Amino acid sequence: LIAFTKEINLSIKDSLDDRKLTNNFTEFYKSTSFSNLNKNLKNILSLYKSFDNMKTARIVLESSTIKQLMNVVNEGLILVNKDFTVTHINHVAEKSLGLIPGEIIGQAISRKISNELILTHLEKAFNFDAKITDLKLDKLNITLSMYPLKDKFGDIIRTLVVLKNSSEKQETLENIT
Repeated sequence: LIAFTKEINLSIKDSLDDRKLTNNFTEFYKSTSFSNLNKNLKNILSLYKSFDNMKTARIVLESSTIKQLMNVVNEGLILVNKDFTVTHINHVAEKSLGLIPGEIIGQAISRKISNELILTHLEKAFNFDAKITDLKLDKLNITLSMYPLKDKFGDIIRTLVVLKNSSEKQETLENIT
């Protein structure tokens, strides 16, 4: 029984170590009785459940914020993750590229977009942190910009692809002058 208790305490400590919480919860892995061990396990599971709920809430907030922002801009926007999978796209980009609404979400971008220039620059954005601005795609009559997006550690996690109708850009400039 003592060996079993030590093994559970060691597992709890390892679990806390993984989350860098060992110093904050020293009492959780120093149980000497089964009732304390049971209480500690319940507390840790409750703590981890709270962490999961906070993480889920943050992801939902991020996702809903991204969707709201993407749907109020006039440019076509596509978010591509590092696996070259489209995670978000607004209706303007779908219209500019001739896509059915929602057909590209969750798909590899190369399955629905075959423009070699777009795919090449997307690779450069991920591999070399290359920002591309105002690249004209005459066949599609759009101007393309790409912006690598980094996480808090400086790693590129997504690339934002911005599509502007070339004719709209010229009309806007004519209206200003």
